[in-house]
Amino acid sequence: MKHYIIAAGGTGAMCVRSLIYLAAAGCLPESTYYILLVDMDRESDATNKCKKLMEGYNNFYELMNNVSNEDKKHLRLPELVLVEWNFADAVLCKYASINGVDVFKIPQLSSLTLKHLYNSHGDAGLQRVLDTLYTPAEQNMKLDEGFRGHPNVGCAVFNYVADEFVADRFPTRTGEICDNRFMQKLKEQLFDNLSDARVYVFGSVFGGTGASIFPNVINRLHSWYDELHPNPKEPAGKLQIGGSLLLPYFSLPTYCGDGIDKDAADIVPNDLKFENQTRMALEFYGS
Repeated sequence: MKHYIIAAGGTGAMCVRSLIYLAAAGCLPESTYYILLVDMDRESDATNKCKKLMEGYNNFYELMNNVSNEDKKHLRLPELVLVEWNFADAVLCKYASINGVDVFKIPQLSSLTLKHLYNSHGDAGLQRVLDTLYTPAEQNMKLDEGFRGHPNVGCAVFNYVADEFVADRFPTRTGEICDNRFMQKLKEQLFDNLSDARVYVFGSVFGGTGASIFPNVINRLHSWYDELHPNPKEPAGKLQIGGSLLLPYFSLPTYCGDGIDKDAADIVPNDLKFENQTRMALEFYGS
């Protein structure tokens, strides 16, 4: 039996850390778990800690594979396969492709904004749409450190690269083409092995990445399944999706605003907004 877990943002990565500890303690069924870390912030502390812990678990897993069968009876470990899908590389590569520029000529992701992604050529009509949906600060918010508690921005960025999210392979900024083992194995189980697949999503509903992509990831997976299985009479496994929606669990230091202009202050994460964002998210999911 294989399991598929999507961890959105910092909260998702922390949930996966708990999962790794459970696996190491022998509290999970002996199986294979494919874990996809999804984040925009390449330097996320939560994601880096999760990857470091996974390295330790893999060493432990290999060590246990080399012990005697008698010892294995006391602790049988599941296989954990970690795959990282980073918004940053996907956004950079697609932006470069659409606009005909070399990805290496884009200095860093901080040179890109929501306005760059959706109106790079300055279309007046499209700009009016952006002005209706987003404040100037949100349109010009640099995308190199996540979405700073603005899920409306994150939703648009994810939709920009939603097709890349479900692709079997994806490019990186270095020009390397990487296998997306998570999606490859999910596709194989559903359409080659014709067995049901369970996908579970971890993420928050009050902050940045988790709140941004939770409904969008689920919708894109459903549409991906329908695209690959247009005839319901053809044999295929069923795609089952569940998830954990984490409510606000921390507060942030009071922002003093010293040395930062007003537009920058408008996009600083604010825990006073968490409750309202959570309420709106849950109302949306409930509908």
